[in-house]
Amino acid sequence: MSAAIVRLSVCVSLDGRVATSVDAPPNQEKFGGWTSEDDKRVFKANVAWADLLVMGSKTLAQSPILAKMGKQIVVISRGSPAMPSMKWRRVVVRPDRASLTGWLKAFDGKKLLLCGGVMTYGTFLQFGLVDELSVTVEPVVLNVGPSFTFQGLVNVEAEPQKFELLRLDRLNERQTVHMHYRRV
Repeated sequence: MSAAIVRLSVCVSLDGRVATSVDAPPNQEKFGGWTSEDDKRVFKANVAWADLLVMGSKTLAQSPILAKMGKQIVVISRGSPAMPSMKWRRVVVRPDRASLTGWLKAFDGKKLLLCGGVMTYGTFLQFGLVDELSVTVEPVVLNVGPSFTFQGLVNVEAEPQKFELLRLDRLNERQTVHMHYRRV
């Protein structure tokens, strides 16, 4: 486990997709998208819990509303992406266990919320650096778009990671569910 508490927050479709394309962020149903307002409520509660928001550069570029949530943002990237002008801190961290673990030690006692995208989720998961999972499942099959974690990541030394269910909630009449897990 990391020195910080790392919670991953994600909304997925029944087929494990996080968006309809790599360039499209999840979008609320009332704006023509597939995610519910209840998912946004869960996400805002996760943001309130966190000391820092951690995300990939594409996630921040696609979701500038994150910069208006009053939290420090740490952008994980492998290079120097062009970013919108806003208060954020870009950190280039090599996607290996030693680099990420060393980086997390600087946040001892802090609560970090992983907000996306799939490369960030996959990297932290494959190295066992996620302490909690906050997963909202919307009752829709998208059939297209990026999966919850990037499938190209391979960690041959990875052990299965076990989590226990802390809470399960049905959020609305359309049967959106939220599950909160903690690593055991």
